[in-house]
Amino acid sequence: MKKLITLFFLLLITISTSISCSGDDSGSENPADVVLIKKVTEVLIADEMELTKNFSYENNVLVSLYDENNKLEFTYDGDKVTHAKTFYNGVLVAQTFIFYDGNQLDYTLSGENGDQKTQYYYTNGILSKIESGYIGNNDEFVVLETEQLFFNGWNVGESHVTGNFGGTPFSYKHKFTYDTKNAPSKFMNKYLRLLLDTAGFRGINENNNLTKQFLSPTDNSILSTNTFEIIYNENDYPTEIKEYNAENALRTITKIEYQ
Repeated sequence: MKKLITLFFLLLITISTSISCSGDDSGSENPADVVLIKKVTEVLIADEMELTKNFSYENNVLVSLYDENNKLEFTYDGDKVTHAKTFYNGVLVAQTFIFYDGNQLDYTLSGENGDQKTQYYYTNGILSKIESGYIGNNDEFVVLETEQLFFNGWNVGESHVTGNFGGTPFSYKHKFTYDTKNAPSKFMNKYLRLLLDTAGFRGINENNNLTKQFLSPTDNSILSTNTFEIIYNENDYPTEIKEYNAENALRTITKIEYQ
């Protein structure tokens, strides 16, 4: 499923993860060693926009994200996120309900009528496909977009997306390379890591993007390559990620602060 570039609007739409998609399980770590995100700021150059989201925790568990006007609250059953509420100026404006099959996320329902659905599929316990769409007549799931994920270790090596927008079919493929340092979301709840899909990083990954290649949907030839410039702190966590397009023009800046 194509993720929106901004963290907050992604959170309004979907919650997704697989316990098999991360090499880390924060529940087994010494709390003193846990590194948690405090704030993410995204600067979108083309849109001349800056977006900041603050992270709020209780006992190292993420309970909400907020900015000046918006707040997203999470409800848990054990370590599973079961419900997300979005508030605007204190008024409830959206909800997402999350359903599981054992320890794997099965699907989510959102939207005003609870008919916007995202379904998750697994291969050998690893998340391999995400379908998004809506529930139509006779409870039929109408798929509008499909993302296939191909992992390279604990990182998404390739992403293939197909879909239909307003009657117009589309498809694209991305291929990624990574560093060997810590991702900002390393210690995030295993059922929340796919939530993070910012301009600079995707929370499901164990490491940080170095390149993003755009591939031809027909023959997989490389059409163009975006590159990432990363500043790390003394513990090898990124504090600033800049993305450049194939013409070396700056596209986005993602700044991360930690607790």
